[in-house]
Amino acid sequence: MIRILYVSQTDYTTRTHDVGGHIEYISYIYHNAKIPLAADCWQCYQPPLYYFSAIPFYVFDLYFFQGNEYVFLQAYSLLLNLLFLIVGFRIITKLLPVGVKQFGSMILLGTIPAFVFSSARIGNDSLVYLCSVIFLYHFYCSPYNDHFWRGFKKLIWIFFGLLTKSTAIVLLPMWIYYIIKRRRHVTRKPYLFYVTLALFVLTICAVSGRGLLVNRNQDLLVGNIDNLNQDLKVGVSPVNFFWFDFKDFIAYPNINPWRDEGGRQYFNNYLIKSGLFGEFPISSVVGSWSSVILGLISLYIIFKFVQHYFLNRRKDVYFYSIVLFYLALAVFRFLKPFASSNDFRYIAPAYVPIIISFAKSKMSSTVYLSVSMIFAVVGIIFIVFI
Repeated sequence: MIRILYVSQTDYTTRTHDVGGHIEYISYIYHNAKIPLAADCWQCYQPPLYYFSAIPFYVFDLYFFQGNEYVFLQAYSLLLNLLFLIVGFRIITKLLPVGVKQFGSMILLGTIPAFVFSSARIGNDSLVYLCSVIFLYHFYCSPYNDHFWRGFKKLIWIFFGLLTKSTAIVLLPMWIYYIIKRRRHVTRKPYLFYVTLALFVLTICAVSGRGLLVNRNQDLLVGNIDNLNQDLKVGVSPVNFFWFDFKDFIAYPNINPWRDEGGRQYFNNYLIKSGLFGEFPISSVVGSWSSVILGLISLYIIFKFVQHYFLNRRKDVYFYSIVLFYLALAVFRFLKPFASSNDFRYIAPAYVPIIISFAKSKMSSTVYLSVSMIFAVVGIIFIVFI
């Protein structure tokens, strides 16, 4: 309901990035019946899966609104966002027992402001989110000694994710973790492990090869990196990755990708703030106060995560997936040192394991539900008053 109301009141140009380039890509495929070259439009370096899938919605917008409004494309983003939630809720119900913590986890997942904002944003983010969370469903909910076909389905969703957006590459460390764990359980049919590994290699080759096949930009991770504004560039010294500026985290309610004030230059500040709110300006006092409260709650969640795994020597799959995801984002930012290299568009798939880990930490159900409800109420206030 929150998302439906938000989309109904939000113009397609509000809190978005490069929306004109995404629409231009869809339009090019519709009118030319082929994949464009990287130089044909601003977003044409992107993989094509989302843009092909969006064509029916684009046609409805042309028919009903003559291309002046893109209500159906926004509806498509809303649909993908809701499907993400459904799969995310399914993961929560399978991994957490019925009760207060399960309910509280659903509330947390459903009210993260940056994720609500994405429900109205036209672009390939929502589809890569969906591919990522379906991968996580198979990753968490299937045993490591499962049937080979179930293991193969994990790889398929990474493949679909990479055909949607190159940032799905952050899932690959988790896939490597999976095949290593699977190798330990393969006994009577060890050849299946090697077949799986070969398919993994072929997937990487196939996705890399698409750049050569369609004469796209040679940089396969960020195809338009040569044209990015240099003002977005950030430092890559140790302090940029290991320091967390608590003062800036509190003093500046939103993160700005263009200025260091507010913590843009620090990987952890930018990761948390953009993951919560995106990179959009906050114009009201209520929005500023609510963003500070949400930021403090997120720090508490991170503290409980660290405490939980520090006290328990035995680490589980959620711990390793979060650490691998975090390291993948850090490497990505190191290799592509621009503020946009670890913004909210890359963080959404990590919401699920973080919430699961938070629910498994030691705290009473009353405290957990209270934290979840406060986050939800303040999150909704933030969305309304931003």
